[in-house]
Amino acid sequence: MKLEKVSQLLYQLKIVNQEMTAKFEKSTGYSITRYQLMMILKCKGRCSQSQLQNELKIDSAAVTRHLKLLEEKILSKESAIKKIIEKYLSKLPIKLKMI
Repeated sequence: MKLEKVSQLLYQLKIVNQEMTAKFEKSTGYSITRYQLMMILKCKGRCSQSQLQNELKIDSAAVTRHLKLLEEKILSKESAIKKIIEKYLSKLPIKLKMI
């Protein structure tokens, strides 16, 4: 195969990869790397940062950034759920407070 054909094929693969990645992120709300990180933690449980680096093939700074973004997303969801619960508790005839 000529170099030009190989180059065209690789470029087409790059474009398809970008499109699929964008669709994945739009449908899940997570980057592929963050999603894979969550799946590793789900399957293996606790992991060291170096284990995550090796599995994901990324550097330690990237692992730290991904974990921080996941933590922020989880805290944001917990905060939203807490507000909904407090809203409904305030409508009860007896006053209850969240612990």
